[in-house]
Order: sequence, then C-alpha cells, then structure tokens
Amino acid sequence: FMFWPRRQERQASRCASAANAEASEARMRWPTAGEEAQVQALWQRLTPQEHAQLRATPDDVQHVLFMTRFLRGLTTLEGALGRLREMLAYRGEHAALINRARARIPEDTLDFNLDFVLHGESLKDGIKFIPQGSSDGCFVELIIIRNIDFDGILAWPTEQVVEIMVSVLELYSVVLHNQSLQQRRMCRIYFVEDACGFPVSILLHPLLWLKQTQAVLPIVKCYPELIYRVTIFNAPPALTHFVSMFERVGKHWFRGWFPGEISESEFDDEMRNIDGKLKVFSAGKWSEVAGAVALKVLWRWSQCTQHHEEDVGAGLVVNRSVWLKQDERAKWRCDSQGGTLQGLFFTSSQGPFEADLQRISVAAGCGEFIAPSEGIFMLAFDNSGAWRSSVHARLVVDSHPSDAISTSSSRLDRESNTKPMLDFGSCCGCRERA
Repeated sequence: FMFWPRRQERQASRCASAANAEASEARMRWPTAGEEAQVQALWQRLTPQEHAQLRATPDDVQHVLFMTRFLRGLTTLEGALGRLREMLAYRGEHAALINRARARIPEDTLDFNLDFVLHGESLKDGIKFIPQGSSDGCFVELIIIRNIDFDGILAWPTEQVVEIMVSVLELYSVVLHNQSLQQRRMCRIYFVEDACGFPVSILLHPLLWLKQTQAVLPIVKCYPELIYRVTIFNAPPALTHFVSMFERVGKHWFRGWFPGEISESEFDDEMRNIDGKLKVFSAGKWSEVAGAVALKVLWRWSQCTQHHEEDVGAGLVVNRSVWLKQDERAKWRCDSQGGTLQGLFFTSSQGPFEADLQRISVAAGCGEFIAPSEGIFMLAFDNSGAWRSSVHARLVVDSHPSDAISTSSSRLDRESNTKPMLDFGSCCGCRERA
C-alpha cells in the first residue's frame, strides 16, 4: 500500500497529460462545419460598411480560419462579434501603418524573419525562431530577455512601440495563415522565454511600461488565438512571486490598470486562456524545463547564452555546453567563487520533442563525462539570486570523439585566453581514467 499514492500520482499525471493533449488538438484543429456556420453568422451581423471593410482586408484576415480564431478566443457569438468590430476599427485607424508593415512581408512566407519587421533589428539578438520546436509541430519563439535592450525600448516614443507591435503581429498573421493552409490545421506559436536578466528599469519606471502596455493592449486583442503556450524559465524570484500573486488576486487588479480596454466577459475568457497556457519555472528547475520544451530548443538556448567571460553578472544563468554523440566524452573545468554550478545532460529518449534530464555531480575543479546516448552536456552556472553583485566564474567544456580521447587540455587553455586554470590529469585523475 505504500506505493499506492505514487501510482495514483502517476495515473493522475497521465490523465492530465492526455487531457492537455486532447485540449491542444481541439484548439489547433481546422475549423469545423459548425464553426464555419458561425463565421457566416458573424458576416451576416456586420453592417454593409463593415462588410465592405472586411472584404478589403488581406486574404489571411478575412479567411474563415482567422474568423474562427475569434470564436475560439471568446465563448459567445456576441463576444466574437464585438471583438471582430474592434479589429475592423483598429485596421481602419492604423491602415497606413498596416500597409507599411505588409509591404515588407512576402505574401507566401513561411518564415518568422525579423528582417520583415519594422525596427526588427532591435530584436534580433534576443529573439530566435525554431521550426517544429514543440510536440505539436508549432514554431517556437525563443525570447532571451538579457539580449534585448529594454532600457532602449522603454525610451522609445509610444508611436514606435506601436509600429513594431503592429509589424510583428502582421507577420504572425501571415506566417501562421500560410502554415495552417499547408498543414490543414490552425497553427499557433509557442513562446519560450528565458527571463533571467529581467531589466530592473521596468520596476524603476513602471509608468513608462504601463503607458506602452496601454497603447499596445487594444492592438494585441485584435489578433486572437495566435499563442499555443507560454513557458517562462530561469524566472527570478521577484517574477515568480508576482505571477503567483497575480494568479491569486492580481487578475482582479488588472481591470483597474486598463480601464475600458476589456469587458468583464472578455476578461474572464482571456484569464481562462492564460490559465491553460502559462508555465513559470524559477532558476534551477531544469527537470521542469526539460519536461516542457524540446531538446532542439534547449540546444538553441545554450548556444545563445554560452559564457566566455571571467564574471557572471547579477541575476544571470549562463552555461557552457557541447553536443555529444553516444560514447563521446566531455571534459570540463570550472573556476568560480560563489554562485551555483550544475552539471546537466539532456537527451531525448522518448522522441525529438521530449527532453530527459540526467544530473551530473560537479564542483569547482575539473572532470569528464561520457555520454550514454546522444544529447547535450551542459555546465550551468547560476547567479540569479544576486541583485547587484557579479561573481567570478570561468567555464570551459570540450568534447572528444570516443575513438580518440586526448588527454591534453591545450585547446581548453587556448579557449580560456589566459593561463590554465587547472590541469586535467593532475586535478581529477582524468589521464589515468583515459
């Protein structure tokens, strides 16, 4: 009987996973006959002027697929009709800007290319797009907060913020429409965000952030049901606590922050959608991250956050990593003062969209790891608990083919760009084991 609770937990977890998969499939299915009939009812409820305006929009906007997004995002036909009218009003008000944004986007594109976005160059370092990065084959938008100049964006005039938001959303609309036609389902985008290094300036200047949010919120509402899921990892304690508080009481405050922007019924619908899509993991919760994102997403993140410096800034999680084939060997070294070091091996035994995690015992010094299967060996160094102080940390990782293990650390020493920190053979007996 002592194992009965664990069996119940596993069964409950499997049931929850099956339910989530079923709900996900329902959200992404092609419009049903019933939904197409509801779309026709929406068209018939429009005035002649609204009807003409909708007919003048791009093909992807007036398509039954886009219209169905309104139905799935709101629970009633009246709510969907109201949001559709908001969308038409928005497209009339911002017609010149929308036309300017559309002129940059090829009509048949299947790529989220930031070259197609107004001011897109400001996002290139911090946003990466990964095709088929989720178990449902959705595009993943990997957002690396530390690589985005939020201080600069907060200093933008509101008009420029509106320009980039409209341009990004129009690109989403075009790409997801073309993908949906190709795959015969309602494609969406999966946001995966590395939240460490979140700018303190947002906390220091909340009115600037609020002003910009108030400007873009009515615009975002006009592009319903584009998001598949949102996973935030490496979340600093302040963000984790804020999300937890928001789930309890903050939703009621939200109405007061943006008066007149969201009706009561619409707000309840939006909150139900967020509840099913948002996951937040604090720094160090790598098991949870591995269960939420694909191996290829973890690899892309690791390549964007490789640590080559002497120090790790306050609030950051950095890494050094290599991709190993089965039986290949990774040699690592770490010289650090403070912070938390973790050895991680991510593999994909259950398929390309599910990552498994093996934790490896590591400490300051050096060591080696032989891959039991193909995957990512990572040294992750966590200084997310610090608000102001950076810590000294030098990380080096190198891989060696299984048939030619070299005991020399010269390549690692050259990569360090300084004198050797430690000698592999003398510090941990690697030479003898090799």
